[in-house]
Amino acid sequence: GHSFLWISDLTYPDAITLWSTSIPLIGNSLNLLPLLMTFVAILSTLSVQDAHASVANLRKQKRNLVFMAAAFLILFYPFPSGMVLYWTLANVLTVIQQFIAKYRSA
Repeated sequence: GHSFLWISDLTYPDAITLWSTSIPLIGNSLNLLPLLMTFVAILSTLSVQDAHASVANLRKQKRNLVFMAAAFLILFYPFPSGMVLYWTLANVLTVIQQFIAKYRSA
């Protein structure tokens, strides 16, 4: 029953607008947090640089990670916003950790 930023209740999806009809896999609301989670996951994917992988393998790895981010969007869209917030924050911290590790090794 707690709120956080624009989310009125962390036990429910963070609907920012409601529609009169239900759309398959989406439902009847627009949830911002799963979209933000997907954006952060794709940002994390684009920042992956494995020096030991070939260009073809790196391209394949990035494609698979983008596909997985899209799958998580579909999976997490109807989930409670508290869980999506946790996953989004974990992705943000991972991106920060990757940037720090990248600049320390340079």
